[in-house]
Amino acid sequence: MKNHKNISRLSSVLSLVFILFILVGCDDEVADPSVDFRQIIDNLSSQELLLAIDSDTISIPPDSDYLVNKVVTIGKIASYDDCSLDDVPELNLEVSGSDTLQVTIDPNSSLEWQFELIEENELGGGVGECRLIIDDDDIQ
Repeated sequence: MKNHKNISRLSSVLSLVFILFILVGCDDEVADPSVDFRQIIDNLSSQELLLAIDSDTISIPPDSDYLVNKVVTIGKIASYDDCSLDDVPELNLEVSGSDTLQVTIDPNSSLEWQFELIEENELGGGVGECRLIIDDDDIQ
């Protein structure tokens, strides 16, 4: 009879452990190492900019931004903090309608981009972005 009680208790404990395991597994923030990463050109200048990327030319009005690249994957958000441009075609920025004004920062240099960690979960995934911020001081 003792063995039957022990087996019954063990079964109850295992059931409780299984239920707790399932509940913890349902917490997306804990269980999901997904990465949502964006690279954005942020035009804080008073000039309209033209972005040449691949064979497209995109207008970026003053005080607006443009999403250059978005990555959604499984991994660690910290691996994107160097703002690498490996997955981005060559970028060319010009001031719209001006032959004399030029953007003085290189959009193809990851050193010009600023990383911001927006959210990180317990497994290292999360949301982050790199921004290339252009203001009037960057146009001469």
